[in-house]
Amino acid sequence: MNVIAIHRDVFSFEPKVYKVKEGATLADMAKRVSSLPEGWPRHDGDTICINGHPVPRAVWGMVKPKPISKGVKTEVTFHAPPEGDDGGKVLGLVASIGLIALSGGIASGAVLGGLTGATAGKATLLSTALSLAVKATSALALSALAPPPVSESGPSAPEALGRSSLDGNALQPNVPLPRVCGTMRIFPPYVCSPIVYYDRDDEIVEGVAAMAGPHLLEDIRMADAPVGTIDGLEIQTRPGFSGDAAIDLVTQYGFTENVNQQLGQHKLDDNNRFLDPDFTAPLDATPKFMSIGTRGAPDSIQLDFSYPNGSFWNGDDVYKLRVPFRIKMRQKGTTTWTDLPEIHFVQGSLGEVRFSIKFVFQNGQQGRGTCGSHPVGFMSGYAETGAQGDSASGGTVGPAFARWMASSYFTGSGSDDLLSDSSASTTRVYNTDLSEFMATFYLDTATFPKGEYEFRIKRGYTCRDVDFNASSYELFAVKRDFFFYQNNGVVDFIFVGRDQIMDRIFLVRSTIFYNAHPVQQGGNALIAIKAKNVQLNRMSVIASGYVYNWDGSGWNTLTTTSNPAVHLRDVLEGNLTAVPIPNSVIDNDSLVAFRQHCITNNHRINAIMQDTSFEEAAQLCAAAGFGQTYQSEVYGVIWDYDRSAEAPVQVFSDRNLNNFSWSKGFPTQLDGFRITFRDADRDYRQRQIIYPPGATITEQVNYVGPVRDTQAEERAQYDLDVLRYRSVFYSWTSPALAIKCRRGSLVGLNVDFLEEHYASARVMSYVINASGNVFNITLDTEIEPINGINYGVVLVRANGTQSSHRILFFDGQRIRIETSFAPNGLATDDLAIIGEFGSEMRRVIVSDMQPLDRLNWQITAVPEAPEIFQ
Repeated sequence: MNVIAIHRDVFSFEPKVYKVKEGATLADMAKRVSSLPEGWPRHDGDTICINGHPVPRAVWGMVKPKPISKGVKTEVTFHAPPEGDDGGKVLGLVASIGLIALSGGIASGAVLGGLTGATAGKATLLSTALSLAVKATSALALSALAPPPVSESGPSAPEALGRSSLDGNALQPNVPLPRVCGTMRIFPPYVCSPIVYYDRDDEIVEGVAAMAGPHLLEDIRMADAPVGTIDGLEIQTRPGFSGDAAIDLVTQYGFTENVNQQLGQHKLDDNNRFLDPDFTAPLDATPKFMSIGTRGAPDSIQLDFSYPNGSFWNGDDVYKLRVPFRIKMRQKGTTTWTDLPEIHFVQGSLGEVRFSIKFVFQNGQQGRGTCGSHPVGFMSGYAETGAQGDSASGGTVGPAFARWMASSYFTGSGSDDLLSDSSASTTRVYNTDLSEFMATFYLDTATFPKGEYEFRIKRGYTCRDVDFNASSYELFAVKRDFFFYQNNGVVDFIFVGRDQIMDRIFLVRSTIFYNAHPVQQGGNALIAIKAKNVQLNRMSVIASGYVYNWDGSGWNTLTTTSNPAVHLRDVLEGNLTAVPIPNSVIDNDSLVAFRQHCITNNHRINAIMQDTSFEEAAQLCAAAGFGQTYQSEVYGVIWDYDRSAEAPVQVFSDRNLNNFSWSKGFPTQLDGFRITFRDADRDYRQRQIIYPPGATITEQVNYVGPVRDTQAEERAQYDLDVLRYRSVFYSWTSPALAIKCRRGSLVGLNVDFLEEHYASARVMSYVINASGNVFNITLDTEIEPINGINYGVVLVRANGTQSSHRILFFDGQRIRIETSFAPNGLATDDLAIIGEFGSEMRRVIVSDMQPLDRLNWQITAVPEAPEIFQ
């Protein structure tokens, strides 16, 4: 059983409604009402009152208000005075939160607020004013026979503007895939983070998006551009049927971390050659290692670098420029660093230059290093470099610095410390491959177990390639350390200044790769993307979920449809439901009839279901067809329609009911809705309309399902009519063995509290004339008519048939029928309902049934209201 919390901001006219479990403490209630000010309670002025009396804060976690105490309704109010109030006038402030707790529950006929009348015979009157308590849409959700198709998760979030596909449009862990019921433009999530990497001098983007279950995929777009119009973009789709071929456009997955950080260089003064004198220690002005960490245990790791402004000297690309790199690595959690071979990259270009360094984990070593023949790119690698100040060289410079030496893992037998095109057969550099755009280091998992690693990388200063002797590691015939500095006895400097050089290098990103397919095949619609040098915005597709439709004998036809009944059936027993409902307990006849009802009335469901509960998904489908799910001995659906030509399936009177009450609600008075829906004519973008046009007192509602303004208007008109004609609730109890109806049934009510001229009785006997027709009936009780009233009787037979007849006159327990009639199974103990002819009973529709115990049920009903359909 729930109680209702209504929140109204101090200066707002639109309340917010919350359900709170009965028996909750005041502290629990405060947590449930999320619209309280942030950090509430903030100061002494923040108070909770019960019927106007403040409750000490120390006992908020212990006090559990009863809905009704000693016959008086309990009202709990939450007070949130503005910041800065001294707290001394708490009760003088307008309460911004009101909690109205009323026993019985909304579903069983009790309503928000209200004045409770005295018991009158077997009936109780509850006259209720909702205009200050709940919004009209909240009243509909609580009382309508077909609640509005509005998601429990609240209004749809504003549509995001187009953005890069790399900005996190990826499915979060443990979040379900979306499913389209009907047809909708959807922004499908990527099943793993899209990866971005360099392939030679091209930038590649890869990703795979998915939706739950099979879908028809049409009109795939990037922002507003059809994918077929985008150069460099490849698309591959799979509808999601069993037996679909695997995606082969994208066969790996991973994670890209954008770095966009410049590699440090020597700190120089204004002449771009001398070390900056602001650094008292010269080493402080030399390049420092940049650190990069990785995650997981990938199969490979790639670092992408860029010269965003090119690599050139003196304003042209005549000369190629050489830059050396040194790299260290270690597994996270260890302390020992492994030094890799020093590698040199050569390039001369006025435009952007891209290159990568990759680390590949494999079983076994790669062996002697390789370096292909190419005019630019990674031109050389060193197991050991020359040392500045080495007296064995042709000339010496100081100060002296230790030479760089690669770990023994990267060195082997050979006579040459250099790895280049000319020394490929003699080099002692191992497990290294140098190509034009990529330097690759192969890591044997026996030495480097897969896991998370840390890398450190730094660059040296730039020189012209023609000035450097790669074999002897000499720049202008002298071994120099590109990563430190020289000293001529006066100043510290680097040999090649930067005044004529453009050589800024950025580490753009770090990407990890797993050599496995990103998607396990099996019943999900897939869209694989691979793009080259394309800035991608969010991807969208018009998707239609495949479901099994009724073919006249079974749910056998796999197709796309917007029929709510077909999708409701799929929710109940489809393979996308975690625990499908067994077919044996599904009311198939109601689903088939509901499907035809939706066809006849053109009701449609077009919605995206994601992270939606089983109950909410089923109810959204039912509500789209102006229906509601029910669960009793079977799972089925009821729906609202014009029942004027139907007879009640059961009649209730004082012979088979007890504890009758009725309540009337007065929802917020309005003359229209501000409707938000997804408009198919506008490519399923959000659209807002006011219905009816010109309405001035309106309320916001977000409909799930309608995708045309006519559909949204039809639903709004229905909801307005329900508010107008179905604001009365009837409630009673009845013995379980006497109940023949169920939720959604049309029944009759004949009680003295509703009808002024009322009576009910049982048939004891009847008399048949010579024609075999009934003309005289004896009842089990004497009826005392009022003069001037035209009476009639409705005979409710045990076989389920009913007939209505005008009464000519009363004679004690006997009634004389004006026009005789065939018995048609009339029997003793059949129910006779007596009242004004043509109005012998109130026609109502059962909206809810709840068991009270093993013998009795609580029944709630609403007016038939044929005006809704006129």
